[in-house]
Amino acid sequence: MKKALKIFAVIAGILFILGISIFFYFRSLFSFDEKYFEGNSGIKLPEGYEVVTFIDDGEMTALAEIQLPKDKVEAFISDNELKQFSNEFTVLRIRFGLLGNDYNLPGKNSFSIKDCGECNCWEYVVDKDKGILWAQIDYPDYSGDCPTGKNLRDLK
Repeated sequence: MKKALKIFAVIAGILFILGISIFFYFRSLFSFDEKYFEGNSGIKLPEGYEVVTFIDDGEMTALAEIQLPKDKVEAFISDNELKQFSNEFTVLRIRFGLLGNDYNLPGKNSFSIKDCGECNCWEYVVDKDKGILWAQIDYPDYSGDCPTGKNLRDLK
């Protein structure tokens, strides 16, 4: 009886540790990764920001809505050379709805910057009045097709 209890305790312990590990693994897949955003865009986020919402569709796009500290918004805009947002119809504007906050769109006093690397594209839009940054990274889909029109196989 004691041997069966020991075996049960060991199995229960292993399952508990395995369950916790799986939980934190999947949690990390769907949580905001500051280094990933900064590494792709080259833009460092200011101290004291707060992630309001984050979504990664698992196919091509990671999108975050970030509240910047009010006292750092102007410096963030000027240090990163963001230009007046022209309200053009961009992919980022289409995807604002993904965040579930349809009414929190950039106002008239918004600034943006976007660029593409070899296989990733990114766009940042900051509403100066609200202090909100919308950050989007587009990455290759499962077939290796990049948002830049290239394919990962061709880049190797």
